[in-house]
Amino acid sequence: MSNNDTHNPHALDEAQNPDELFEIMNPPTVNFDPYSDRPLSTNSFSTRADAHQQGLWHCSVHIWIIKLPSSILLQRRSMKKDTFPGKNCMQSLARLFLSAFVNSDELKQTSSHSFFRILLGLVFRWDISSAGHIEAGKSSLEAAHCEIAEELGIDLRSIGEHDKSNMLNGGLRHAFTIPAEQAPLGGCNAFEFVYFLILRRNSNPKLSLGAEEVTEVSWMDVGEVIQALRSGNDKFAPRTKDYVNAMEKYIQTLFDKEHA
Repeated sequence: MSNNDTHNPHALDEAQNPDELFEIMNPPTVNFDPYSDRPLSTNSFSTRADAHQQGLWHCSVHIWIIKLPSSILLQRRSMKKDTFPGKNCMQSLARLFLSAFVNSDELKQTSSHSFFRILLGLVFRWDISSAGHIEAGKSSLEAAHCEIAEELGIDLRSIGEHDKSNMLNGGLRHAFTIPAEQAPLGGCNAFEFVYFLILRRNSNPKLSLGAEEVTEVSWMDVGEVIQALRSGNDKFAPRTKDYVNAMEKYIQTLFDKEHA
């Protein structure tokens, strides 16, 4: 497991702002193409709280961080998040029990004990390396840069070219965009702009977690993660079938190039 190494100056003071403004999109067409189509705006705007409550379509950004040859970074989401913080009855009971330990320092002190590790496993599901909503007026790439800085302490815009070339195999890469109707599942209805950040084999960037949004992170085997998402493993935040198919296809392309 990897945890917060240093203070993250980019971290947010709250898990989310219910008043942040989203651009509202038209619902996706039946034949939406994840590689060529883009969401169409309604030219209207809504707050985060209203968009989620009313199931309005908006945009989010996902960043999967892969370390060659076969590792992928996942995060456990904070129980303060308003989408996918936990789902079943046992998780709800565990969340209530742990509510006294929301402070990140207390959580870190208790999380080493096996009893609390069990509760944490019930409460916090594994999810994308980094993700967030796209605020009105911001591009998906701008949002991607912000999210990995806020949640993981990786500020790509301030890394020197020498360090960047030693750590990264290219920059942020947009792979596909998937419409996901997940409001009924505890998520939201969003067009998900999916990016990948590829790390070189020997790179080991220090991660500084944003405690309001992320509880911990861990490197896992790519194949095992794909299988868990495909099977609907409830230890992981759910992704649509189209999402998992596109993700697997893109990662396979990366690996084929690596071994060519």
